[in-house]
Amino acid sequence: MNHIVIEDKINGKTVRCIFIFKKYSEKEFKEDFEEFVQFQKEKKPRGDYVDYHLYNIDKFQEIPFSSFVKYSTELFSKAIFYLLRQRQDIILSDELNIQIFLRRIKNWDYSFDTIKKAVNEENACFISAGMWFLNNIVAPYFYLRKFEFTIIIRYFLHELTHYVDITKKHWGWELNRNYEKKIQKIVGRKSAYGINYLYSSLFGLRLEGFADFIARIESPEIDIDGDSIRKYNHNLEKLAFMRYKKDAFKFYSEIIEYGNLTPSGEYATGRNMCLFIAMAYAKEMHSPFSIRVNKDKFFGFKFDKLDHYLSKGVKIYVSGLHKDVIDKAVRDIRSTEHYYFLKLYEKACDVLGISDKNRAMTQRRFYNLVKEAKEASKNKNKRLIEKEGFVYVQSELKLDV
Repeated sequence: MNHIVIEDKINGKTVRCIFIFKKYSEKEFKEDFEEFVQFQKEKKPRGDYVDYHLYNIDKFQEIPFSSFVKYSTELFSKAIFYLLRQRQDIILSDELNIQIFLRRIKNWDYSFDTIKKAVNEENACFISAGMWFLNNIVAPYFYLRKFEFTIIIRYFLHELTHYVDITKKHWGWELNRNYEKKIQKIVGRKSAYGINYLYSSLFGLRLEGFADFIARIESPEIDIDGDSIRKYNHNLEKLAFMRYKKDAFKFYSEIIEYGNLTPSGEYATGRNMCLFIAMAYAKEMHSPFSIRVNKDKFFGFKFDKLDHYLSKGVKIYVSGLHKDVIDKAVRDIRSTEHYYFLKLYEKACDVLGISDKNRAMTQRRFYNLVKEAKEASKNKNKRLIEKEGFVYVQSELKLDV
């Protein structure tokens, strides 16, 4: 068995879920299963990952590989076909092949990876950890007869947003790599890695934040708080001054990017930037929505104490944004890249009356952070060069935000 195809018709268009098992045989599955049971018995959480769940089960009967294949493919397809019937804008051609290449990802370091080179209008291609299917689809159904429908839809809508971004040429990582090359020329290859990942986070706020906004927008409420915004910025300040790749990569991936799915991480921070843009549109359009702080509920577009509550660090819950408002926000955000996304967010903060200290990021703050980190790297290079008796020459290259 190399692959399984499950097909459906949605508004006259053919949609297929293709599951590729070339690198995920019974052997790999059993290794994943042993790891899964060990985590469950130890009640060991997987950091801050929201896609890892501990189950209250006394004895974990061994799941046959045939059951894994059946439940993972059939239940996943059922959820995805339902999702695409509700979100037909994701289907960009008369045929859409959602291709899932299952792998054993040791220690479950990631769940999905979009394979950009293989993506086009007809093909959304992903490498996936078999453990994600085991933990989120197969185990709850096999042991509890529970179909984790919402988890599948929420998680994979995030991935399909990446597919749409790539296909519509709104994928910013190529631009990010160009910045990385320029940074290395300006401040030296071995002293620029903190700045490299600083730019990666700026791109991630738009790319991962937008995908998370799309995935969460149907939730009953979305929460925001000022303390998490300030923690994200504090972590960026630490990151910017890290000179070595090993240190910068570890800190960025574990504390800021996918290793931190709490409200202070890049995904949630970018998501809330998108939320603020939608809230600003609602305010301008006089479109009703709700804001809740503790047990107090406010009428959204007339609410003028958002900055006050962000300063206090209390949880703020937003709900009830109108579909027209969300659609406008999605259209406008999708067509932007990192810098213009930041401009759009700052404009929204102006409309909502959010002060600088309570903003997730600003153009000026990012520029100053890069400038300070760049000067620190240059000074380090200057000392190293002059220590050996040579002359330090100031670079004339400039780095635009």
